[in-house]
Formats: sequence, structure tokens, C-alpha cells
Amino acid sequence: EKVPCGSEVVGMDIGTGASCIYPTIAASFYGWKMIASEINTVSIASAKEIVQANGHTALIDVRRQALPKNAIFHGILCPAEKNDFCMSNPPFYPSLKAFQAENAQKSRGLAKGGWNKMFE
Repeated sequence: EKVPCGSEVVGMDIGTGASCIYPTIAASFYGWKMIASEINTVSIASAKEIVQANGHTALIDVRRQALPKNAIFHGILCPAEKNDFCMSNPPFYPSLKAFQAENAQKSRGLAKGGWNKMFE
């Protein structure tokens, strides 16, 4: 079955992050409109720069979620606004310290065998 293309398809990326990668792919490859929600203001600024640099300001709308964590859609979607799908790509970290701890653990695991062991 053929993937629908064009701006009549509207998606939402919850927690888009600084790279805004999935909305950028959706806009670039399929011409979809995307709502990219994010709570981190530094990530929002980066995402907006990426959207503008890729010429997708008409297709990707980066929105700040300022409400509590349990309000995923509230405050992001307008009452009459509809979307065809929602997506999210965890993991999400509660703090920079938590991210760094997990990243260090993964790096230690790679150093013990990682790349070379995988391809022996």
C-alpha cells in the first residue's frame, strides 16, 4: 500500500527534542504537516533553527508544552485541531545527570567488547 503524501496528513511528535528529526523526515520525504511538542526551551530553540534551515516552516510547527507532564495534548492541540497520528521516541530523561549516568554505563559496555565483538 502506498504511503499518503502531502500536507493533508498531519502528525504530532511528542517530545521532539533538539534535533526535531522525525518531523523533519516526515516533512522532507512525505510533505506532511507536523506538530512538534517539547518541554525544554533550549531544545525548542534548536528545533526551530533546524526547521527554518530545512525550509519547513510551513510544514513543521514547534510548540512548547508548558503544562504538567500528564497534559500531553492539552495546551498543544487547539480544540478544533485534528491530527492523523501521534508518535514519540523515548527515552526521556528527568535530568542531565540521569542522561549522563546512562550514557556512561552504555559507553562502558561498548568498551568491554562492543564493536569488535559484534563483527568477529
